[in-house]
Amino acid sequence: MDQFFSESHLYARELDPQGDDSLAKIARLIRPHTQVLDLGTGPGVLGKYLSTALNCIVDGVEFSPEQAQLAEPFYRDLRIADLEKVQLRTLFPNRFAGSESGHPENIQKGGEHYRYDYIVCADVLEHLKNPGAVVSQLPPLLRPNGRILLSIPNIAHAGVIAELLAGEFRYRPEGLLDVTHLRFFTRKSLLEFLNRHDLAPLSVEAIPCDMRASEFRGYYLEALPPAIYRLLKAYPDALTYQFIVEAIPGKQATQKPEAPPTTPGFHFACQLYWRFGKAEYHQENSCCTLGCIGAERQVIRFSIPPLAEVPTGMRLNPADRPGFMRIYQIDLYDKENRSIWRWNGDRAPLPVNKIHQMEFSSGWATALGVNALLMGKNPYFELPLEAETLGALQGGGVLEIQASWPLSADFMALAPRLGQKDREIQERDRLLGEKDRFLAYHGRQLQEKDRLLAINAQDLQALHEQVEQQQRELTAYEQQLAEANALTRYLETRLAYQESFRGWVRRPFRPLKRWYLNRPKIEKADSPSIDIVIPIYNAYEPLRACLESIRRCTDDPYRLVLIDDASTDSRIQTLFEELRTGGEENIVLLQNEHNQGFVATANRGMSIGRNDVVLLNSDTLVTQHWLGKLKRCAASDPKIGTITPFSNNGEICSFPDFCRENPFPENPELINRAMDRAGITVYPELPTGVGFCLYIRRALINRVGLFDVDAFGKGYGEENDLCLRAVEAGFRNVLCSDAYVAHVGGGSFGQEKKVIAEKQMAALLNKHPTYLEQVNGFIKQDPLQPIRQLIEIQLQLLSAPGMPGILHVMHGHGGPAVLRGRGGGIGAYIRNLATLVAGEFRHYVLIALEQEWVVKGLLPGEEEQNYRFQRRDGETWTDFLEAICGWLEIKLCHIHHLAGCRDGLLEAFAGTVIPYGFSVHDFFLACPTINLLDGSGHYCDATTDLELCRQCLGAQGAFAHIDIEEWRWRHRNFLSKAAFVFAPSAWVKHTLNRYFPRVPVTVIPNVPHLDLPKLRGGHLQGFLLPKDGIKSIGVLGAIGPVKGARKLERLVEKTRERKLPLRWVVIGYTDRQGDPPVPYQSEDRVLTLHGPYGQEELPALLDHYAISLVVFPSAGPETFSYTLSEAWAADRPVLVPPIGTLQDRVVETGAGWIMEDWQDVDKILDQLMELVSSETRESFMATLARVKQASDDMEVHLESSRELITEVYRRSSAPSLPPRLTGIDPLRVYEAACHDQ
Repeated sequence: MDQFFSESHLYARELDPQGDDSLAKIARLIRPHTQVLDLGTGPGVLGKYLSTALNCIVDGVEFSPEQAQLAEPFYRDLRIADLEKVQLRTLFPNRFAGSESGHPENIQKGGEHYRYDYIVCADVLEHLKNPGAVVSQLPPLLRPNGRILLSIPNIAHAGVIAELLAGEFRYRPEGLLDVTHLRFFTRKSLLEFLNRHDLAPLSVEAIPCDMRASEFRGYYLEALPPAIYRLLKAYPDALTYQFIVEAIPGKQATQKPEAPPTTPGFHFACQLYWRFGKAEYHQENSCCTLGCIGAERQVIRFSIPPLAEVPTGMRLNPADRPGFMRIYQIDLYDKENRSIWRWNGDRAPLPVNKIHQMEFSSGWATALGVNALLMGKNPYFELPLEAETLGALQGGGVLEIQASWPLSADFMALAPRLGQKDREIQERDRLLGEKDRFLAYHGRQLQEKDRLLAINAQDLQALHEQVEQQQRELTAYEQQLAEANALTRYLETRLAYQESFRGWVRRPFRPLKRWYLNRPKIEKADSPSIDIVIPIYNAYEPLRACLESIRRCTDDPYRLVLIDDASTDSRIQTLFEELRTGGEENIVLLQNEHNQGFVATANRGMSIGRNDVVLLNSDTLVTQHWLGKLKRCAASDPKIGTITPFSNNGEICSFPDFCRENPFPENPELINRAMDRAGITVYPELPTGVGFCLYIRRALINRVGLFDVDAFGKGYGEENDLCLRAVEAGFRNVLCSDAYVAHVGGGSFGQEKKVIAEKQMAALLNKHPTYLEQVNGFIKQDPLQPIRQLIEIQLQLLSAPGMPGILHVMHGHGGPAVLRGRGGGIGAYIRNLATLVAGEFRHYVLIALEQEWVVKGLLPGEEEQNYRFQRRDGETWTDFLEAICGWLEIKLCHIHHLAGCRDGLLEAFAGTVIPYGFSVHDFFLACPTINLLDGSGHYCDATTDLELCRQCLGAQGAFAHIDIEEWRWRHRNFLSKAAFVFAPSAWVKHTLNRYFPRVPVTVIPNVPHLDLPKLRGGHLQGFLLPKDGIKSIGVLGAIGPVKGARKLERLVEKTRERKLPLRWVVIGYTDRQGDPPVPYQSEDRVLTLHGPYGQEELPALLDHYAISLVVFPSAGPETFSYTLSEAWAADRPVLVPPIGTLQDRVVETGAGWIMEDWQDVDKILDQLMELVSSETRESFMATLARVKQASDDMEVHLESSRELITEVYRRSSAPSLPPRLTGIDPLRVYEAACHDQ
């Protein structure tokens, strides 16, 4: 058996009837010739003993099919089931009929049910989520005077406690902390558990296990604090590993069985070694025994077995850990129990030949004996034995050592002061507690003070801004008043000297008109003006377009500050003259005498006022309400220092593609409208703003200053430096998610850009060493992706308003793989179908999980984005579905599977106004097994007999609760309302109509992978096979039980057994290959498991492994099989079983062969040997020609399939979006997008 075909871990052990383990003790409680129900049989160790040695009749239940297969020979009736999902009485319906027992004494009178004498739960209850539900089923299954026998691990074992005190709780493959244990018991909780479920224990026996013999041997209890050690030593169950309970139905007596008042003995290990000749001491030449910790004087005895030759030395390891030991006497006896050597305690120091990790002293304790300090985990000394003494031990003997192991010498010395120390510690803890309370009170006072100061600072800032605003208004009024006074004086003068009334009327009102028109421009307190600062150097045409977009798209008050940095284009000068003569007072025009560069020019523009600033590149186009959106963002949080909008060319703020110079949009306003429709007004934080359009709060400029001219010269990196200084000052850099400014870009610095960029980046990193780390972390995380995708969806809706939306609904089986776009055959079908009719419809996928629905877009070139929607309290499934469909403007749902959220989907589509259709990918609607296989993995031939179906499902624990008649009735109603039903083959249509005869079905072959390149040769990572003439047989895809994994195992085994010249190559992986699958090749190269592959790699891989024939070992029928299409596309014939669509497609095309006997692996191998032999080469080549034709036919039929699908989609879609589909709250959509981050 190969590595990846090995069985899972078994709890294997032999049963010794006289042993002290739990199975042996349970076995001794069972009388011969009785009936026993064994729950959790494992590999059948107990069942084997009971049925063969005690002649009992044994039934059993086991969860693991692999272990059940080993146990089956020893049980009358063995069922594979999950104890928590079945009723035990229904598992053995014939065990209560009174007619099958081989022992008359176990059969009750006619018509009465007979039951079990014993029900055994050996190490089972701790593995269950709800053991009480299982235990409650047991009393009705017992005969009168029947017994329930349990073995339960003791979680209060000293080893568990020692491990907890060491700060660990480590699960292991076996033992008290088995990785599969879900429930834990102590003696008290076990008795309470039994009482709650009306079971009275007749006996509770404790099975001890010393720490040294357990999985906790690495912990030393005597190293614990003395109080804890004494508590454990006094606890009767401290060394109890398991409880064996014999119980009967009924309430417990008042006096519960209790453990005998024994004190557990904690031990240390001692070991005696001997060696021969000049060899070293080895483990195999040793014997081991245990000593008792805390015993004042004890005899530790070693039994020396007969030896092959005379030993040349003996070494004693008195303990397996550091500590103190007192040795009183050592005696050595031969096999006749005659004393041959002795050391008395009055001889000190102890004579030794060699010593390691030990020190001896006779002055530490009494006059008798010697005290030893053990300083490591391997202390030892060599006994000073003569050759004659050693010779007497060849026949065996005994070594006795009289010694004591006190709990702790330092503890014994300090014991009188412990009480005083405890009191001192308690007083210190009390004082520390008082100090902590005082500090906490003081801290709260400081926090309150800081809060009041912050409020006062905010109030002061608001008052300061209000005063500044009032000062600006006062200045404006004073200017108006001065103009009015000038006008008055002018009128008075003209009135005195004017000769004509007409002249008087015509002249004085020219300045009056100008003053009147300026009145609406007086700033309001609630709408402060913003300085839009645009540094200019040439670029005349983009500048004119930028200014026009500002004039057209800006509603809020602003002042335009234009600074010409000594442009060489004369048209810039002309433009400035036009603006000066235009008389617009909200424009400030400045000109540098010589070129100063962007940084100094921008600083000049930002320093002339007190308003917030928008620094805008001259090659940008703004969109409607852009400034109001930026101002709204700034008003949301006074800590916002800089704001950047989305742009086509805005680095980390680029849209639609992140960190890319996207093409300049044909219609920027369309993107702006998409942002408005998305309705996501959020302001995520950025590591830095981007300078093409940067809103800068005046408070930030006042705090950290302007751009650093000295460091950044003419430009590049100055805005990043400002933003990083803003963060250091407590401000935030954010994105305004609903504002868009288009940016041409790419014109700054010309050919010198790269050199300047590298130089300025060095300057930036010199000031801020973590800049790149922050930006790279932001790029890697990409928190803006959900926002971009929401905008992209709305942009698609605006760009193609007449294109119908299709929502494809599929299962969520496969978990994360499905969400990453690998949904198996169904996922591939949806992607191929969407590609086939991409220009006609918009496509989305809804993955229906039990607790959430995940929506994905299928837009060409779209970034991967999932929307995880949670159904809200009180929201019906229909409302949930229609909210999503309203958001995406869906006019048709194409359902591919109901599994994962069947009840929710059936309810949703039963009440919706949205039309829907269905594609048949398997037979889930007819049978919950999906693949029409029974519990043994055999095909049921698509039977429609309800009684046979009930029996089949009842034998499979996972489906025993399903009413198959109600199952099909609900799906019949579901299909009857479908606008269309697609089937991939005539066989699938025929089989579906056997269950649902009145449902019209349209046959449309599954769409193959489109535009898939066929790679030949090139660099491939794969195993090498020798070129020795042995034929390679291919198996493609993910091979699980339904796809024939077990049959493949038998084929490989038989190939080896018969020594056939065949090799098996799985291009893909099996269900026993791990997750993720690990490539593997057996030593004899009979089996190669290549691992996952891309479809485009398949032709090259088939060439690499020299595969001439592909085999499909399926256990059940397939509805289409993409791997069959891939094999034909790679010019490989196939061998398939005589069932399902595989058979239909091969018969129709002649591009392969049908297995003559698909259940007999020997006959399959015989057929394979015949097909690949040289005698049949002519027939093989003819079949290969038909393979090429079959591949070409698939492409020919593709266009007719596209036309048919398009026609069905258009006919089935709703003509318009139903009025009740009002969509979904934008924030809910945003939350759904963020849940996938």
